[in-house]
Amino acid sequence: MFSLPVCVLGLSAVTSGIGHAALSLLIVFLLALGIAGIESQIPNAGLVDDVGGVQAVLYLTCCIAVILMQYTRRKTLLSRMVILGTIAVMVLVLVLTPYERILRHNYPLATKDHPLPAKFTFDRTLTFAHGQGPPGRWVEEEVPLELPFQVAHLDDKSIVQLQAIRLDLELPGGSRWTSHWHSLSNVVSYGRTRTWPGISMEKKVYDEIKDTPVKALVSLGMRLFRLGATTSLTVVGDRVSLPGNAQCVDDISLNWLRCFSALKQLKPVFIAAELPNLECRVTKEATAEEPWAPSPAKD
Repeated sequence: MFSLPVCVLGLSAVTSGIGHAALSLLIVFLLALGIAGIESQIPNAGLVDDVGGVQAVLYLTCCIAVILMQYTRRKTLLSRMVILGTIAVMVLVLVLTPYERILRHNYPLATKDHPLPAKFTFDRTLTFAHGQGPPGRWVEEEVPLELPFQVAHLDDKSIVQLQAIRLDLELPGGSRWTSHWHSLSNVVSYGRTRTWPGISMEKKVYDEIKDTPVKALVSLGMRLFRLGATTSLTVVGDRVSLPGNAQCVDDISLNWLRCFSALKQLKPVFIAAELPNLECRVTKEATAEEPWAPSPAKD
């Protein structure tokens, strides 16, 4: 919220009228789209939040510097050069950041002193037929894949959040294909025996190998949480009150809880419920698209 007024003040300081200001805003908007387009083409870029933080600091520093420069010395040409230079530096930061090295630091390999919190084994007993999705207006460029893993040896005080996934394939003929790292949000808690992380593959590659055995390597980036003190919560309508004056609202459109707190950031919270039960039955609306089991799942 603070960055937008600073941007407007910065642009107003280097433009001579409403027309020039509107044109400058349009150029800034197009540049932002261009930077977003470049980011989408860089492998692993979407998983490193540090780059966004550096760009935000550069952006705010540039805007504040331009405002101070214009209101103290009125050097418009120099201020415009500062803006262009900052944009160039932001693009360089985006392109030259060693994303692979940062991800290896964020998700180090397991060691003897720091073993995996659970055992993840690819489930080779499951087989799948090639499904045909409903016809649409657009040609599908990617095919979603779900990879079944068996989970074992996770203790009752640990929560594992799968945050990233990478799929590497050795194709017929010796060539290799990689998906690069992609974000993931799978939570595995005590009692779960399976998890289904997903990733997308280009349809062209999928069509070439879908009936051919290939060697595959799946890499998972995960974060471990340890459970603290527990308490009982009561759901009132679509809201849940958490200790510390925090609130969670059920977002039906996204099928998850949105939690927030005034003036401070929430610590990680794990909410679990056995559904359905005698006090909370399944409604017809909830099962309109996909049926529910009559009792809590054990897998």
